[in-house]
Amino acid sequence: MKLSAIGTRLAAWGLLAATFAMGAALLLTSWSSYRSVMAASAAVTRSQGDAFLRALFTRGRHDVSAADLQSFLEEQRPAGLQYVAVFDHDRLVGAGQPLGGPPDASSAPSSGEPQVRRLDTRFRLVLRPQPPGPPRPGRPLPPAITIEYEPLLARLLESGAVRALRWSAAAATVLLVIAALFARMLLQREAAERRYEERRRLAALGEMSSVLAHELRNPLASLKGHAQLLVERLPAGRDRAKAETIVLEARRLEALSASLLDFSRSGPVARGEVDPAALLVSAAAAVAAARIRVSAAGSPPRWPLDEPRMRQLLTNLLSNAVEASPADASVEAGVAASGDRLLFTVRDHGEGLPAGQEHRLFEPFFTTRAKGTGLGLAIAQRIVEMHGGTISAANHPQGGAVFRVELPRG
Repeated sequence: MKLSAIGTRLAAWGLLAATFAMGAALLLTSWSSYRSVMAASAAVTRSQGDAFLRALFTRGRHDVSAADLQSFLEEQRPAGLQYVAVFDHDRLVGAGQPLGGPPDASSAPSSGEPQVRRLDTRFRLVLRPQPPGPPRPGRPLPPAITIEYEPLLARLLESGAVRALRWSAAAATVLLVIAALFARMLLQREAAERRYEERRRLAALGEMSSVLAHELRNPLASLKGHAQLLVERLPAGRDRAKAETIVLEARRLEALSASLLDFSRSGPVARGEVDPAALLVSAAAAVAAARIRVSAAGSPPRWPLDEPRMRQLLTNLLSNAVEASPADASVEAGVAASGDRLLFTVRDHGEGLPAGQEHRLFEPFFTTRAKGTGLGLAIAQRIVEMHGGTISAANHPQGGAVFRVELPRG
């Protein structure tokens, strides 16, 4: 890979990481601010209750009349005060409607610390002020004070914090979505670049294979012909066995040369209306009809295919499956249509595919067989791609390997 491409990729991924970091930092900062505002809101709520008490104390603590409390309530209502009461064990003077029910003198604290309790939208504060001077035995408890108020200022703070958190969350979400889309585009671009490089490499390899196969065909034909003449003329023995080995190896090289030519062939497909079931049965008969079980119940009567190339593909897959399966095991082949897709499946009962190498099977010259050329599945993949379809391989849950070929209608 060129240095400029590496630099571009690093810059793109760096921008992506920075976008994610910005979104996460914005969300974290907003949440921290929200928590701080909520803590401040609690302090403001308590301070608001203390302010109401101080205002009430300035009007006097003892012998407060209902009219005085009503006047005090009306003065403080814009600030959120909703109820005020002064009571002892046998006397209660109040103004407004208590949300938490009438106050109970027995529940008032005996110390000078107020009790604060939330009541739906209000807060109730109960306080029994301590009399001046040191406590004396037998001194009666002073009257207790109850107020209920709505924390208006705290609500303003909380609503502002909630709005800020929502806007920050929305902005962070937008940043994260943009980053995710950018990452997806980047991955798609890298995948497209890899596919382009793979096609370019395969094209160069196909051109080289074509040249090599053409250059080998004539010398191989001459070599095989002379070796066959030697086999016919030599008597049975060691020399004749060597000549037969030459013929055998020449034929193997001829098969490799033919495979190279098939791999390098890149002409357009010649589609015609073909019976897929009959095509599969014909390919099975050419390989080993007795060992292949064909299922074609869901096959359509016609499908646009390049018949010679598809016959080559199916023959290749079936031959591999028969070779991979034990001698007493059959190969299962099927064809069916699902909507606008035609599906061929070939399953063997062998040892299965090597773990982690399912995709490498279709690479040129990659093979797991001792005498394989590594071109059969590469040719099969090229034929499928020329039809606009896909081919895949996987291990079957019940053992063996299964190959799937999906082809569009065209």
